[in-house]
Amino acid sequence: MKVLQVLPSLNAGGAESFVTNLGVSLAGLGVDIRVFVMAGVRRERGQILLTRLREAGIDVLGVKERKPASLGNLMKLTSLLRSWRPDIVHAHLHGSQVACVLARWLPPGSRTRYVRTLHSTDICGYRSPRIVRLLDRLYEWTIACSPSVADAYLDFIGKKPRTKLVTIPNGAGMLDSVPNADERLHARRILGISEQTFVVAHIGRMLGSAIGATLESEPKAQDILLRSFAKAFGGDPRCVLVLVGDGPLRPEAERLAQSLGTGEQVRFLGEQPEPWPALRAADLFCLPSRYEGLPLVLLEAASCGLPVVASDIPEIRSLRLGDPWLLAPVDDVSRFADALLTVRADLPRFALRARAAAQGFRDKFSMRTCAEQYKQTYESALGRSEGSP
Repeated sequence: MKVLQVLPSLNAGGAESFVTNLGVSLAGLGVDIRVFVMAGVRRERGQILLTRLREAGIDVLGVKERKPASLGNLMKLTSLLRSWRPDIVHAHLHGSQVACVLARWLPPGSRTRYVRTLHSTDICGYRSPRIVRLLDRLYEWTIACSPSVADAYLDFIGKKPRTKLVTIPNGAGMLDSVPNADERLHARRILGISEQTFVVAHIGRMLGSAIGATLESEPKAQDILLRSFAKAFGGDPRCVLVLVGDGPLRPEAERLAQSLGTGEQVRFLGEQPEPWPALRAADLFCLPSRYEGLPLVLLEAASCGLPVVASDIPEIRSLRLGDPWLLAPVDDVSRFADALLTVRADLPRFALRARAAAQGFRDKFSMRTCAEQYKQTYESALGRSEGSP
């Protein structure tokens, strides 16, 4: 089976990490994988993902950084479809879905099946609803990364979709074991944080994806994170907030931290090649997202044995495995602050339960299980199997 994965770029982001892990896992299952990148490989994180794919023997095309929306890109994709003739073209994220639809009509006589994955409950966002509805007609199979995403898609379409809709929960690359005390201490030394400090970690891009976007309108809700941390721990030098991620809204986030009086307590690390140093150094992971798909950062944090404070939304609620997680209403600063204080006040108990739950996350959200379900779906799309996830 020949499968072409298409995505906008190799860069920092959950979807990009997932596609990389999926490609590597599918290659391990004997699938012939190639990856086409519309806008190239970007920054250090993109280079790390590129290396992983190449080490797995996967050919990556479109490595050079460029604008994603161009006739040249479309022609490159079309040429690849004509020359390689994959059995499956699998598009990730909106721009790639549109490009694959445009390219699919040009290769004559192709029997390729077109599949896409939905990575968020924000089905339409700032995109044209007409185009989003049209894509429902033009993709044979649509994979939702969580039940919540599938429900959101059905709500948006408002009728029975023409695409074949299935749900396959995303798998994640996770640590094989909970970091030990030496690993934790080493990570803190690198970040310049003392052993006695209480560390709250957060990972998320500060994109400003729509014109006029602010922190208050973005999905990761770093404004709520900063305000909650200030309400709970402002002025206490024994508490530190570590943020991994970058984007156009980072200066706004830095100004907010200063205005809240926590400028000395908040560490903006920017984009990092890997999440593990920050997670190894942390006592708690916080994700106050307004909406999600299946947030891989939560699975990564859980594999490190970290207690979690996160939004009480269906996308996150369905991942919760027991007591180590406290959920708070979206945009509720006081409830998030209370949850942060609750974990700190009883940290040994929360940490013990989080460590005990770590293996359960590894078992439930393993990348191999996810890849096996994707392979089964590809076979169903090609008429080689009667079942699907």
